[in-house]
Amino acid sequence: MSNFNERLQALRLAHKQLIQASNDAIFPGNGIFLRYKNPVLTAAHAPIAWCYDLNPASNPYLMTRFGINAVFNAGAIKWEGNIW
Repeated sequence: MSNFNERLQALRLAHKQLIQASNDAIFPGNGIFLRYKNPVLTAAHAPIAWCYDLNPASNPYLMTRFGINAVFNAGAIKWEGNIW
């Protein structure tokens, strides 16, 4: 149980650091767009509960249950005051 809790704490800390990381622009840009040091969204940004079964009884080694390997832009747009 202690290994489970230690691993879970380490996963949560790494995830928190990732989602709270500042994202600095890389200069010089091309004059129109700026590139950034860290991608805005990656597979690592997925919530821990999506990737792991957090029940120590069914997953005592805290192994990945569902691998997330990509994220996609849903192409949301603002139309008539709503986001679609």
